Amino acid sequence: MMKTMCQLFCLFVSFYLHASEPQKLIFAPMPLQNEENMFKIFSPMVHYLEKTLHVTISFHFSTSYKSFLEKIEENTIDIAYIWPLPYVELKKNASFVEPLVFFNEADGKPFYRCTLVAWGESYWPLSKLSPYHSFALTEPLSTCGYLSVSNLLREAGQALEEQSFSYLGRQDKVALSVVKGQFEYGGVKDEIAKTYAHLGLEVVAQTEPLPAFVLIANAQKLSPEFRNKITEALLYAPKSEYQTWGKGINKGVSLASDAAFDSVRILRLEDIVAKQGAVQ
Repeated sequence: MMKTMCQLFCLFVSFYLHASEPQKLIFAPMPLQNEENMFKIFSPMVHYLEKTLHVTISFHFSTSYKSFLEKIEENTIDIAYIWPLPYVELKKNASFVEPLVFFNEADGKPFYRCTLVAWGESYWPLSKLSPYHSFALTEPLSTCGYLSVSNLLREAGQALEEQSFSYLGRQDKVALSVVKGQFEYGGVKDEIAKTYAHLGLEVVAQTEPLPAFVLIANAQKLSPEFRNKITEALLYAPKSEYQTWGKGINKGVSLASDAAFDSVRILRLEDIVAKQGAVQ
């Protein structure tokens, strides 16, 4: 009798835990491209998670970085794909977000470098720049945008505020604008710099390694057990599976941690201090 009661109790606990797991999730990718392209990139991964976790996952697309971050802060998003700098900014107001996995770069590693590029070999060394040289940047919240470029210039004794700069959006647009001579310098990921090296793009300076793009989860809505299930599903996805995912997320994943973003926080802190005039 006692054995039967124990079995029934274990069955009840197992059923309760399974029933308490979410049946539906909302996934939000950072608005990098139009909705159609982002759906093509992320839908294979989303379908894999649906099949593995036995859940239904719906997409939420935002029209701007601001609205994307606001939706996460409002506690309406379960999982999201995000850049390093926006994650650091988001974590200040939404401590409940937790990094799960990094999406590896083309070399299979979960980090990359931001580079400052120029065309040809006739560019001015950074230490000898006069004011009002032209710089092409991506987005204000891009890690390889204002944040990294301003830090690289400061290391050379210069200030980005004394130069002319414009935000162009995508990194390929930044690279090509430099190749075409529309701007003298540009800030892009090292992978983009390598892609356009055959057109004469030269690396002038680069940052220390920075964490790759990351999948985050809402720890207020998803239990530790379920967050672990998502993480394990992605970590143990076979190569034949993740290679079918879209560009930028098809090189496998690595376990993520909040501490890995300290390198971005240091850049961010130095950037803020420099703007206040405390760093020369």
